[in-house]
Amino acid sequence: MRAGPKPEASTRALPPTGEGVAGLDEWLRRWVRVPRGTGAGGPFLLRDYQRSIAADMLDEVVRLVLWVAGRGNGKSGLSAGLGLHHIVEGAEGSTAAIVSTDERAAARVLRTATRMVETSPSLSKRITVYADRLVCPRTGGELLALPAEMRRVEGGDFTLPICDEVGLVERDVWESLLLSMKRPGSTMLAIGTPSPFNWRDRAPLLDLLLAGRLADDPTMRLHEYTSDPTHPLDCMHCLEAANPGLGDVLDLAQVMASMPPKTREIEFRRARLAQWPDVDVEGWLPAGAWDACVQPGLPADGGRVVLALDGSFDDDSTAVIGATIGLRPHLFVVGLWERPESDPTWRVDVAEVEEAIRGACRRWEVREVAADPYRWQRTMQALTAEGVPIVEHPQTAPRMAPATIGLRDAIVNRETTQDGDKRLRTHVANAVLRDDRRGVRLTKVSKHSRRKIDGAVAAVMAHGRASWHARQAPKKRKKVVSW
Repeated sequence: MRAGPKPEASTRALPPTGEGVAGLDEWLRRWVRVPRGTGAGGPFLLRDYQRSIAADMLDEVVRLVLWVAGRGNGKSGLSAGLGLHHIVEGAEGSTAAIVSTDERAAARVLRTATRMVETSPSLSKRITVYADRLVCPRTGGELLALPAEMRRVEGGDFTLPICDEVGLVERDVWESLLLSMKRPGSTMLAIGTPSPFNWRDRAPLLDLLLAGRLADDPTMRLHEYTSDPTHPLDCMHCLEAANPGLGDVLDLAQVMASMPPKTREIEFRRARLAQWPDVDVEGWLPAGAWDACVQPGLPADGGRVVLALDGSFDDDSTAVIGATIGLRPHLFVVGLWERPESDPTWRVDVAEVEEAIRGACRRWEVREVAADPYRWQRTMQALTAEGVPIVEHPQTAPRMAPATIGLRDAIVNRETTQDGDKRLRTHVANAVLRDDRRGVRLTKVSKHSRRKIDGAVAAVMAHGRASWHARQAPKKRKKVVSW
């Protein structure tokens, strides 16, 4: 885009290409060039699934068209192409608004449309390019790209609003955008992949999807591309079902290269397979990975180890987990205490926990006992006074996130072993991985779940500290000279 005064645009109309989706198809083919990706530099050719979406908007004039699919299926190109066609061939004063999640995403779509204009001699003569919009002087039509912010869309008068990533747009913004259609013949296109769990109440996509599936609203049409959540991640049928552009505008090799463990399974299923996971968590280990690391037995007496204490007072459980110091740490249970279901008055025996730690210190060379001080400060002070090497280990995100990923990678890659304790196995199976503003961490399936995970948390702490000690260079002994 050139700064400063713009050259005067031609007000001559383009040669007619017909009405409806057939006219759009011919118009894009003749006047628009693909700006990047598959077919870059060549004519813009509508795919069958894109043509079906456009047909609902142009032939039947459905007021709301919802398109749900995996990422990377030509959404930006179709949005830009529809917007350009609308302002050039639409009614006087038509306004197309492409609304995306933020300024950067909105600008990206506008750049796509701008590049389409710049690479087309016919369109570049008829459309004036500004920093924040494209204008067709002949019709007075404008193509805008706006962030999904209330102050930017409130009070708009849009004849073709296109809501990109509707699964990540706040409801009040969506409602304002929907209410911006005031003129006869206005149509809206909403595009998205399934919302992350914490956006399902904030964004309108799930409610829109359920309403579209009922197919009893003549003003709305749903185009849903999804897959079977019970099938494996690499099921080609599911990948094709959720991605109509697979092998064309979406590269299969890139999709396969982004599969777990490079991404989390829950995120891959959402973004690539267009599935709606039930919760925003996932089992933190692949099936069978923990059992594959079993090596029964405890470390040899006198071996160098670290201990980790994750303690509770009453309702939860308390675990002391050990790990040998070395390049291949071995995890083992020193003690694990849980409240019996039949005894609501149960309290953990603090003295028993302390004695288990003392016993471990007598048996092995314990380099440190990592413990979260919450509710266990008196025990930490008492053991420190006895010479036990207590180290405070608050369970903060900067500490726990890398330790959690470290243990997961070590288990998946068979770079650690564990003693096969069934209680610890249960705690590991109960834990799920959550990724939110607090970082990656192990947690229960829900806040009030009765399934205990303290053993898994202590194992993360123990493995992290054992790995840290293994990486430290041994201190050089000072040479003593006798005279």
